[in-house]
Amino acid sequence: MTATISDMGNSGNGGTLSTSNTFNITVDNAPALLSANTSPDNLKVVLTFNEALHATTALASSFAININGVNYTPGGVTVLGRTVLLTLPTSMTVNTVTQAWSLSYTDVLQVSYTAPAVDSTKANSALQDTNGVDSLSFSNVPVTNFKG
Repeated sequence: MTATISDMGNSGNGGTLSTSNTFNITVDNAPALLSANTSPDNLKVVLTFNEALHATTALASSFAININGVNYTPGGVTVLGRTVLLTLPTSMTVNTVTQAWSLSYTDVLQVSYTAPAVDSTKANSALQDTNGVDSLSFSNVPVTNFKG
């Protein structure tokens, strides 16, 4: 982008200064979620973003995986480039009874993320790009269940 600086006053040279400066303007938007689906091994929810993410990331407690109407905190969060892997639970408690669980083709999943207060550093516990721009919160995003 090139900008010409104009003098609207009475400079004696027709109102335009002869100085020209070049400005490089970069806009870094927050990472955007593109898709959410289950992993081929049916053990994780895979979140794909529009750009690479920083290795320092959000805590598992910042996410909720809703499975058939019940929210669960993922067992872990891993960032690989543009992808976030959320570990699905291996057991569930129903009516105070804990039992083993594995993904079924009938399970309906949604994922939510609660972003912390915006912080431009790369050290905060947030989903963020490699420049430290934090992702925004998202809620009840349908997860494509590839089981079956």
